[in-house]
Amino acid sequence: MSSISNDLMAGQLQIAVAKQQLRSVEQQGKDALSLIQSAAAPEAAPNAPPANQQASVGTTLNIVG
Repeated sequence: MSSISNDLMAGQLQIAVAKQQLRSVEQQGKDALSLIQSAAAPEAAPNAPPANQQASVGTTLNIVG
């Protein structure tokens, strides 16, 4: 093999490695976005109590006196 074909093969290898790295970074981005979306709290109805509170809490006022 001549030095030109060796240089050509080295260039092709670098391109293949760069393409694989790009695919990997894109997949990591998609995975990160999926993880963020799965961790987001679901939107509640406008009149619904907070997620950590029962529906009946805070609906009545007991005055003792």
